[in-house]
Parts: sequence; C-alpha cells; structure tokens
Amino acid sequence: MRLIAPALGLSCTALLAVTQAVADVPADAAAAPPAAAAQDRLMLSADGSHLSGTGGGGGAQVAWLHDLDAAKTAAALEYQTLAGGDWVVGTLSGARACNARSASMRDCSLNAEAHLGAGRAGSHSFRYTILAGGFNYALSRRLSAQLEDRYVDVDSSRGHLPKASLTLLPGSRALTTLSYAHSLGGNLATELLVARIDLYEPRWRYLAGAVYGSAAPAVVNLQSAPAAPGRTLKEAFVGCARSMSRGELQLLGDYIGLGASRRFTLTLGYTLALPP
Repeated sequence: MRLIAPALGLSCTALLAVTQAVADVPADAAAAPPAAAAQDRLMLSADGSHLSGTGGGGGAQVAWLHDLDAAKTAAALEYQTLAGGDWVVGTLSGARACNARSASMRDCSLNAEAHLGAGRAGSHSFRYTILAGGFNYALSRRLSAQLEDRYVDVDSSRGHLPKASLTLLPGSRALTTLSYAHSLGGNLATELLVARIDLYEPRWRYLAGAVYGSAAPAVVNLQSAPAAPGRTLKEAFVGCARSMSRGELQLLGDYIGLGASRRFTLTLGYTLALPP
C-alpha cells in the first residue's frame, strides 16, 4: 500500500482505499515483484474530525481491493458527516502497468478513478462527482513522472485540476514525491504544491508530507463547513502502516487550515487479505 497526500478532493478514508488499490503498480518493471496470483482484500476504516467553530464530524468506509499481476482495481462505499452536513460516495478505481517490450523502452502505468455520490449541506442538497485519469512514466530506475487530470463537481464548485508530479527513489527504503496542481476552467481557483516522503521497513511503513497553496473548500472536502474568509491552504499529514499476519493496520492524521477554518482528522483502517 502507498498512501497519498490527503488533498485534491478526497477524504482520508477514501484515499486509504483508493491508493492502496492503484498506487502499488510500479512504473519501473525492474522494480516490480514477480507475477502473483489474483488477490482480494477487504478494507474497513473509520475517521473522526474536529472542525473549528462546529461539532466536527466523522465517517466510515468499506472497500474491496483486487490485485492481479500488473492490474489493480478497487470499489468502495463511504459515508461522511461534517458540520451538520453529510454525503455518501461510491468509488471505482483501477490501474495497470505497461511493461517495456525492449531495453530501450521505458515502463509506464495508467490509472483512472471515479467518485460519485450526493449529500446535503444545511438546507440544500448537492451532488458529488470527481473523475480522474493519470499516466505514470519511468524516466529511469529511480525517477518517474506522473501527469493527472482531476475533474471536480461538488456542490457549487467545479472545474479541472491537472497535476504534475516527480517521484524519486533515493534508496530501497525511501520514496519522495513533489507535485504541483493548478485548476483550469470553472471556479475552483486552486493552486497547490505537495511534498511527501514514504519510508519502508520490513513490517512498518511511514509517510509524512505537506500541502501549501490556495483552494476551494470542496477540493479538500470542506463543502459543508460554514463559510470562512480566505482561501489559503496549509495542510500537513503523517501516517503509518503495520503489516500483520492476515492484513495491515493503518493510521493517518491530517491537519487542514483553509482560510479561517481549521480541521484535524484521524483515520484508522484495517485491510484483511481474503482467502483465494
């Protein structure tokens, strides 16, 4: 599993499942493990949030993850409530590695995801639609580039949010990523810089990162929060995962400061490997 920065329109629980399904597809076939038989996993997660000026909120998610050699798919259902609003979102995602045909050809992976749902904030209802597609290309055995376009249509916010990333593997136990996203069209008015590091141990994995820029509330799942002045976004996140006999336990903490709003979310998840 590789968690990703909990930004760009997805809650922490959704990211725990979606990234676990798609982010392990390697861009460099030389670094990929041998082909394995199909594997199914079940993920359960719950989170609680504190939001300044409100009673906070929480949520839960159940997800099915399927691995088959170089392809990965996931399906999830999530419920979230925050500041008196709530929403339900279904997620479908998938990724596939494109293996090199010769030594002169680099490897790549393709990924796509769809998050569809609806909710309410105060006295009005809203739809929740986020669609994304991306391309990962290995520039070398240690450096890869990613391009993604994310379409956001949540409540009254909509527009495209393209993102470019560079991922560096400085050693066998570390991974660093730097990303830049800038909205196009619509009314998102979002520009983000994301930095992240992942550390790998035999039974443990750790991640930490930060996000800085400007964003619409819906981009960071604050669409139901009371309106607050300012669009400057400051986010920090830290997490860990521990392998167990039949699965993996994950813990993720995420702080978001958007204008005058402050939100802290703690997410606990467990992934169970299902019998073949």
